[in-house]
Amino acid sequence: MNPLLRAPSRPSQPPHGAGLLAALAALVLLGCTPHFDWRDYQAPEGFVATFPARVQKAARPIDLDGLAVNMTMHAARVDETAFVVEVVHLPGASDSTLAKAEDAIVRGLVQNLGASGFKDAPVQIASVLPQAPPVAGRAIDASGAVSGQPMRLVGRVAMKGEWVYQIMVVGPASTLEQPAVEEAVDTFLRSVRLP
Repeated sequence: MNPLLRAPSRPSQPPHGAGLLAALAALVLLGCTPHFDWRDYQAPEGFVATFPARVQKAARPIDLDGLAVNMTMHAARVDETAFVVEVVHLPGASDSTLAKAEDAIVRGLVQNLGASGFKDAPVQIASVLPQAPPVAGRAIDASGAVSGQPMRLVGRVAMKGEWVYQIMVVGPASTLEQPAVEEAVDTFLRSVRLP
């Protein structure tokens, strides 16, 4: 047969449906990545933060080693992961009472997570006022299990004046290990500015 009369060859194409399978696989992978809808938030207590979803506020009484106080929680949830700033006001409290409250908050975080231990390191938290020095705090990283599910908490605890601040992200350990979520945790923690 004359080569000029042959039908032009077609480039090899994937089998029918392969494109559909690739698209479905991409959708499944996208479904595994949490959706973050970042928004700036200014709390009545004076701190500011950027949360990855709509913030809800609640208050509840708690016991901090025999010290009865009210804790106000500002939280946003993305899937099973919570981004939280909790605030305790201790009017007229001495420095030793504030330190005791800070230690009790850290112990409570670790116990609630069922963690046997945790990493604790110094950290600086920015101030709302540009010229003000940062606030010294503690960076906390703990892993445990809640109802048999491996969980992780990454957070910060700090005191300033009569206030104790607890800034944290808590969720399934496997979720917090995803690069996009690690970046979101870092974005949230670095966004918090204290009054």
